[in-house]
Amino acid sequence: MGKIAAPSAPLAQTERYHPALPALNHTLGDMFDQFPDSRPIVAQSDLNVAALAERQALWLVRDTGLFVTRSLARTAPMLTRHDLQMAFAAAAAMVERDELDELARLLGDLPALIDFRADDEEAFSLLHVAARGGSPRSIAVLIEQGALPDQGCGREPGAGDALPGLTPLLIAARNRQEDCALELLDWGADPALADPASGDTPLHYAASFGMEQLARRLMLANAPLDALAHWRSFDDELGNYEGCTPLHMAALGNQLDLVWLLIKAGAARDAAVADQRTPLFYAAARGHVGALEVVLAAGADPNAREASKVSDITTDLTPLHYAVLNGHSAAVAMLCVTAQMPTGRGQ
Repeated sequence: MGKIAAPSAPLAQTERYHPALPALNHTLGDMFDQFPDSRPIVAQSDLNVAALAERQALWLVRDTGLFVTRSLARTAPMLTRHDLQMAFAAAAAMVERDELDELARLLGDLPALIDFRADDEEAFSLLHVAARGGSPRSIAVLIEQGALPDQGCGREPGAGDALPGLTPLLIAARNRQEDCALELLDWGADPALADPASGDTPLHYAASFGMEQLARRLMLANAPLDALAHWRSFDDELGNYEGCTPLHMAALGNQLDLVWLLIKAGAARDAAVADQRTPLFYAAARGHVGALEVVLAAGADPNAREASKVSDITTDLTPLHYAVLNGHSAAVAMLCVTAQMPTGRGQ
């Protein structure tokens, strides 16, 4: 269905509802009580009510959000947080639908929405919403209206429950919104800002998901190549493991282009995390022969030993041990060519 035409002047002047629309009558009555200067489109002629009722209902469904938020804008000094939350929801929907002209007008009426945070656990701003699922154009509109590229999600600064949060660039990268991440970099987003909880940087996500264009741009913007994330996790083939660099993530996901790109840019091929595992361990445990070949060709140490604690035992296995334990015969063959045969010291 095409865009619904605006009502004719005679209809816009009427103040009577039609009984065929009882649910709308109740809603409109509430609107009138709060905004007496705003009047809906209502059919009063029995000759044209059938033709106009559907148009009236559709017009109201489409524009109620904008109607309310513009009416709220006229009383901006008296707005409550609940009022702003309603306007924020309408603005977020505009971001997700890429209705940018309407969004720009609303932000002009209610500039407080730029720094407003949603009332949920994530407490996103509109720029975070755009980074997660909007378009690069929506990001540009928001920053032009005053949004800060490096703002963290979470409660507003100064609030009692304020927490440091993710930047829009991190949100875009972790949600694989590469175009949005590139747009944020164009606006000066800081590629070094990490997730305060995990230590992940945008380059970790680019390496993990194989977003080569984003990785290149991050490196050009001096993103830290060997930033160390500090989360802990479990993998069926690695067991318990702790932390990673972007190169670890690329090796774990067998992202060959990213493995090569990171090493060429100067990433440490033998970077060790808390348990002393290097990227070679991650590739060997998963049987990623391609990643193994690239990292070994770059000079990675095939005889590196871990220091992983299991119960009261500290193991010192090598990448070859992990390839054998997980039955990756091609990886075993490749590592046997370059590594010394295991001595049996690993427990």
